[in-house]
Amino acid sequence: AMVQYARQGLDELIDDGVDLLLCNYHEALMYTETDSIEAALAKLQQKSKYTVITLSAEGALISDSEQTLKVPGRAVTAVDANGAGDAFAGAFLYALNAGLSLKVAAELAILISSEVVSQFGPRLSVENYKELLNNFQKECA
Repeated sequence: AMVQYARQGLDELIDDGVDLLLCNYHEALMYTETDSIEAALAKLQQKSKYTVITLSAEGALISDSEQTLKVPGRAVTAVDANGAGDAFAGAFLYALNAGLSLKVAAELAILISSEVVSQFGPRLSVENYKELLNNFQKECA
């Protein structure tokens, strides 16, 4: 709804460029007024150093000035999408702040957000987050 109802404010906010744009597939198409994810990504790249577009079960596209990566999603049974975008954004920013690469940050964000959609409610318990992070760190080591 932000894109639909606050378009002028968003334009003003990111007009001079930003470091990171993070949006979902529908927001990307709506904001860029395009009909393909490739065209939307090309337009968003002009406004941001890093662009992340979530693709629901298909994963995410992550782009910087040198490359675009498609990070695959995880197979889960989605029961409630409430909170998925916030979970993705939070995990992605956590990983970047921890010094992880864009790809690894997206992998963690996909893990966390896919777990959120596989249950009712917008967030996991603190114990679930800790367990997922510990298992993720072991897999990456």
